[in-house]
Amino acid sequence: MLKKILLSIAAVTSSVVLSGCLDDGKNNENNSIDYRIQDPDFTDKTYPIFNPITSQLPIPSDLIWDKEAGDGTFAVRDSTPPVTTALNRLSGASTVAPIDIAMNGAVDPATVDGRPFLTSRDADGNPTVIPNPGQSVFLIELDYASGEPITALTSAEPPTIPVTVTALTAATPITTETDPAVVAMVQAAGASLFDLAQNPQYEASVIDLNDGTSLIRINPLQPLNPRKRYVVAITKEVKDISGQYITASPAYQNLTLVLNEGTDNETFPPLGSSKLLPVQKLVNKLWEPVAEKYFNLPNQVRTQMGMPALSRADIALSYSFTTSNDKKVLGYMAEPDTWFDDTLRTAVSTGARKAAMDAGANDYTTIKSVIDAAIATWPDENTQAALGQAYTYCAGLGATAGKPAMECLGSVFAKSFEDNGLIDTRPKARHVTFYATTDAAQVSALMKVIGIEPGEVKVAMGSMEIPYYLGIPTATDGSALNSQFTANQALAQALNAQFGVIGLKLPQADPSVSTVVNYLFPFPKKTADIQIPVLAIYPANAQMDTGELPVVIYQHGITSDRSSALATGSLLAKIAGVVVLAIDQPMHGVDAISTTSQEELAATLLAGAGIDANEETVAAVLAGTFNVGVLMQIQAAGCPTNITDPANAEQVDTAVQLVLSGTCGAEAATQLGGALVLENTVANGASVIPGLPRTDFERHFNFTADAAANPTPMNFDHDNAIGSSGSLFANLKNFTNSRDLLRQMVNDLQQLRHSIGEIDLNGNGSPDLSASSVFYIGQSLGTIDGIPFVATVNHTATTADDIVAANMRVPGGGVVRLYENSPTFAPPVLAGLQASAGIVQGDASLEIFFNTLQASLDSGDAINFIEDLGNTPTLLSIVIGDEVIPNSAYPEENTFGLANPAPLSGSEPLVRLTNAATISSGTNNLDGIAVVRYLAGSHGSGVLPKPGDADATAVFEEMLGQSISMIASKGTQVVVTDTSVIKQGEE
Repeated sequence: MLKKILLSIAAVTSSVVLSGCLDDGKNNENNSIDYRIQDPDFTDKTYPIFNPITSQLPIPSDLIWDKEAGDGTFAVRDSTPPVTTALNRLSGASTVAPIDIAMNGAVDPATVDGRPFLTSRDADGNPTVIPNPGQSVFLIELDYASGEPITALTSAEPPTIPVTVTALTAATPITTETDPAVVAMVQAAGASLFDLAQNPQYEASVIDLNDGTSLIRINPLQPLNPRKRYVVAITKEVKDISGQYITASPAYQNLTLVLNEGTDNETFPPLGSSKLLPVQKLVNKLWEPVAEKYFNLPNQVRTQMGMPALSRADIALSYSFTTSNDKKVLGYMAEPDTWFDDTLRTAVSTGARKAAMDAGANDYTTIKSVIDAAIATWPDENTQAALGQAYTYCAGLGATAGKPAMECLGSVFAKSFEDNGLIDTRPKARHVTFYATTDAAQVSALMKVIGIEPGEVKVAMGSMEIPYYLGIPTATDGSALNSQFTANQALAQALNAQFGVIGLKLPQADPSVSTVVNYLFPFPKKTADIQIPVLAIYPANAQMDTGELPVVIYQHGITSDRSSALATGSLLAKIAGVVVLAIDQPMHGVDAISTTSQEELAATLLAGAGIDANEETVAAVLAGTFNVGVLMQIQAAGCPTNITDPANAEQVDTAVQLVLSGTCGAEAATQLGGALVLENTVANGASVIPGLPRTDFERHFNFTADAAANPTPMNFDHDNAIGSSGSLFANLKNFTNSRDLLRQMVNDLQQLRHSIGEIDLNGNGSPDLSASSVFYIGQSLGTIDGIPFVATVNHTATTADDIVAANMRVPGGGVVRLYENSPTFAPPVLAGLQASAGIVQGDASLEIFFNTLQASLDSGDAINFIEDLGNTPTLLSIVIGDEVIPNSAYPEENTFGLANPAPLSGSEPLVRLTNAATISSGTNNLDGIAVVRYLAGSHGSGVLPKPGDADATAVFEEMLGQSISMIASKGTQVVVTDTSVIKQGEE
């Protein structure tokens, strides 16, 4: 199905140099500082690279927050675009990408152990859990009472370590007299630790690089929690390949050097630069103390085993990073009330934190109790007065304080700013019109191949108006397409004006300070309302004007277009009686087709119809005169078509109407109809399923990627055709452009979902479709943004936008390393990076590139939303051996080429994270998420049967049948008919 793959390739230099909290890029103040590089203690020593002065830091870390802008993003010198450019637009670390710690030498993998807990057996032989005494790499999640880790740094809010709390709870002695509630709590804690031992959240490994050094890699095995701080610690129990224990870097040792340690006069020596003081404070007051506190867990076992206890002296490196919360942007855009609610809660929490700490509170529990009380009693009288009528309204509804008051006020504020037009992201019913309706059998000759006969299914072509938040090009200049969401400045200014009294100060009010759209300010500025194509496929005998026709939203894959819905959609309409709606992904649409491709298509269709595909006949098809030849044959057989001049268009048109009316018999009508459909299919052969005409408002804006991956105008002249749908979608020159294309698509689908109840297919003024019986089928990319779409709409307060059930076909997540492990995507991507920048697999720069790209895409990546589908009935359809979206990229034997293991990339991680039930035969209840694995077929088998390939056709039919059973049962069941193409049993 993928006609072309042309991914944008960007130049990357061989290293990334960061600056931010320590260097303004304008001076060399710190260059004279001596870090004992020549000290013999470091000769031939291997250590984690860490030097804040030279900006050699793990990427990202809490050292690069933009303290001046205050918009929750990083601030680094934009020295290595597109990586550093993207970092400056990110609001935290990836929850999916690996955490890489660069070493100055090669490391022995056998000494790198990241397992926090091990399963064991007690004296009675019962299974138990123990902290891992041999753990040498630690990823420690912190929790703050305020729930606000970024400002917790500057306020020095003390965190807690949730896993240590769980471990202490699990260790609570239980007797026959113990309170049952305590027993249950202890047992739950023990079960949680056992699950951690069986299903760890991460693993540590070694990546060998081309330059002979290593990365110590921490790979999340499940997405990290958003908006959380994590401390990384590596101990000196790691060895290099020569068998020597690693040490700390010279810079790190200087930062941790203590004078008069253990005495009342304990101090730190001068550092030579005041810019290092914040780093020194973090290392000695947060990072190492957290690690040392965590060491108490493995030390219990180490002591029993006669091993020395771990202490701060054993730390070779510690640092922290904070994960992004930008996943929330999609939900906030869809339901602005929740942003106001969360923002109020954060403001109250951080205010209470300050009050508690000013009063002397210095522990998590005390601060948490103060915050909880502040939330429960908010707002006080002064705040009530400041809130005015908004509070009076909510109080009248009984929402006088606490969370109910915040939720109510959130709704009031959101509505106020929506009413004045400043917030426009909430989906609503949009204007959808249809300008042409035809018989599906007349759209494409391929409809007959799949069993669609004339008079069974109709296809309506129309348009929908949507709000567009990205750049719109001119006719000749496509540079605006390489943009990202820009903050709604007017809204930020209005919010500051109204809520400044309670301390709100959004930096996005001044575009010279920030234009970032993130979880702290999730509202992009609308560029324009634009028209996009809409395709509707429905039964010819549908009962219109009832408002009860069930609906399927079908979303196509990358480099495809809305026409890919024609086959599945027509059969769903014919068999299941549903209406199928399809729109294009951003940067996609019907593109251009060359004369050569038209000739090849004509020859294929002619041969399939049993007609000699000679040069003359093919030329007639392209010229649109093939039907005239058929008419002349019909006339020669005795039907009075009255054509005296085959070049006379009026005579030909009259004859066409005569024959199609049945005057010359059914066989003649069928023969001519087939000729006309064949001509239309070739004339409109640019669509993925050929036959769908191009509009004047395609979503690619008539631009495609040139050889340098820059936007260039398409050329629709068949002799000079240039154009590829989706070639500008995967933008490796601007990572946040790709991110916001995903965000835009989710918003588009939300707009379509809200519009369904008002769609009028036959144009008589009455809605035809059910607003409550709506299903979703996503294909490939249509699952990557479809999963966030379904998860988001099914989590809003209203049920009016719900999806009853979903079928995600050939799904995927962990997009970036999905690309790297895809036999289809990896070769062009890797070849392009090598050609443009000279970087290859095994280079540290490539790992940085991919990690930053994944961080950019996180907020629209299916892997971060799959667990949010919750109880939404969802069927995952996986084709074993898929060469576009790999089934898995983990462990190493499942990787492609030289790629490193990627536990969260591909299809199977979606299954693993949700514990999806395997379906392989018979009738099955669809409770939550289930998976069917196909033994045959390919990535595109669910789109269109492959002529001559019985297995692929069987897969198409089985996927279709399962979708039909899901729809017919209203999402409660899936029926397997052909077990010959289904893998039996678990993966």
